[in-house]
Amino acid sequence: MPHAPIVVGIESTDAAAEALRWAAWESQRTQAPLVVVHAYEPEPTEGAPRGLAATRESVARSWATHWVRDALSECAALPWRTHLVVAPDSPGDALLRLSRDAALLVLGNRAGQGSPPSPLAALCERSAGCPVVLVPLPDPPAGPASGDPSSHASARA
Repeated sequence: MPHAPIVVGIESTDAAAEALRWAAWESQRTQAPLVVVHAYEPEPTEGAPRGLAATRESVARSWATHWVRDALSECAALPWRTHLVVAPDSPGDALLRLSRDAALLVLGNRAGQGSPPSPLAALCERSAGCPVVLVPLPDPPAGPASGDPSSHASARA
């Protein structure tokens, strides 16, 4: 029986990169597919030149592909199987829609451990169709690193 996917939302932040690396580690550990989601707000296309929407999606997909490659280049774990979703939608709508069939929804927590979640994370915690894992930025190293990314993630079901 196939595993339900791990869904991770990305944006151009260190917290999102940390969430992606944590999700890759969890994907490898559980052999669950990894669905990487980059949502972008589409601009109105009424009166716009033909092909503008396709060009915007192509640019968003190219950015996301390079960003994921860069973020995972610093990760010891490789995801079991990865699928990139580029959605012309609000991040909340895209993540909630994909969470319905997911094992986990993983988000970066820019505020850090113990801080209140962002509005997007709070929305996902209230409404996601699966448990939500908020991955904070790691504390600056004080000594040897544990090497286990699970040591700093917090899950909320």
